Amino acid sequence: MSFIDEIYGHFTNSPDNFFPTFKASIIGDSGAYLESVKKIISLSPDLIILALKNKIVEVSGEELKIKKYCGGDLLICGKIKGVVLK
Repeated sequence: MSFIDEIYGHFTNSPDNFFPTFKASIIGDSGAYLESVKKIISLSPDLIILALKNKIVEVSGEELKIKKYCGGDLLICGKIKGVVLK
């Protein structure tokens, strides 16, 4: 069993049946990589609001910039202070 399967196992009885609709990786306090982004709702240097399939993600920080947005993958650079899933 891979490490990611072990993590998924904490959320379901069968990692094979667990398909997260959204993934985010925080890179220290200097960036974030998000998957399954459907739309950029709002963009400012201190807050980026993103639409997922059924949720909204708010990334707060300083000097935030979107460096890449392609095929649902999004890379944010800047000082990350918080990520909230609504």
